[in-house]
Amino acid sequence: MNGHKRTSFNKTYLNIFAPQIRFIEPFADVNLSNYPSNPCMIHAPKGKLLFPQYKSTSMEKEENKIPSLDYETLATSNWGGMSDHIFAVSQVKYKKEGNTLCGNATGFFYMHKEQLYFITNRHVVIDKEFQPDKLILNLHIDKNDLTKNRVFPIPLYEGAEPTWLEHPNAAKNIDVVALPVEIPSTIYVTPFSREDFIIGRDRNIQSVHVPIGDDILIIGYPEGLYDSVHNTPIIRRGSLASVYPLPYQDKLQFLIDARLHNGTSGSPVLLKASRLTSLFYAGGRSVTEHPSKRYLIGIHSGPYDGNMENLNLHIAWFAELISQIVDSKRNVGCL
Repeated sequence: MNGHKRTSFNKTYLNIFAPQIRFIEPFADVNLSNYPSNPCMIHAPKGKLLFPQYKSTSMEKEENKIPSLDYETLATSNWGGMSDHIFAVSQVKYKKEGNTLCGNATGFFYMHKEQLYFITNRHVVIDKEFQPDKLILNLHIDKNDLTKNRVFPIPLYEGAEPTWLEHPNAAKNIDVVALPVEIPSTIYVTPFSREDFIIGRDRNIQSVHVPIGDDILIIGYPEGLYDSVHNTPIIRRGSLASVYPLPYQDKLQFLIDARLHNGTSGSPVLLKASRLTSLFYAGGRSVTEHPSKRYLIGIHSGPYDGNMENLNLHIAWFAELISQIVDSKRNVGCL
């Protein structure tokens, strides 16, 4: 870019290294000379944007100012990546009497038989070191403007009785709970459901091949970090570390290999969608690009062994446990 020379890009080059760009046909040379300080802001001739997902009120923005975003267009665009999963997940601040902050975690919404639940780890709602009395969430109220949010508290007790549901057979040993919630219509969430599970009740994989070491995504709030302007979480990448779907060490959990931190307890673990689908036919094979579903496969709990944190191995509980918990309607709530 030195000297602000006019730069031409070949369409094939951009297709390889920037496949998310929507090209304007016929493709023309791109002039970067007007944007020496920000080479990522690329404009096509005659004032047409190569990035139609981003709109500004004027094509002539002052230098070094960020253009305003059209959130509705961004939210519905594939390149914008505003997946519904973003609206299923929330940061959790858990507090005691007097609003004393105990810590940060993650959780997500789940819908079952028209009842909405908030899913997180058991150690978030009750622990030997602290016993909070409420969770504080910050939720979107407008899917088209992510800067608009509302605080939503979830009480953990009604009188002396806990409000959360635990697993019917091994409550203390399974680090997953479900909190029945009712949210006002002004709050926008897109919960997960049983349709997002990759494993059914009979533990058969639903026509999905999961290779050893397959890629995963973990959505959460490491050390409380998030985009505070748009109230959106951090997405970390990882891989399956144990053989899925075998229960690791005969527990209803599996291991993941990822660099995770405090604050991601309760994060949903998603099987990363593959974009390549192989179609077999007589005489050969054809490979077609087709985005597959991101399956909810687990709930992150924490490091596998506190004495071996340098291994970056973490525990995730099978997502199918959520169905067993909400079906049981079991409240326990003791250490």
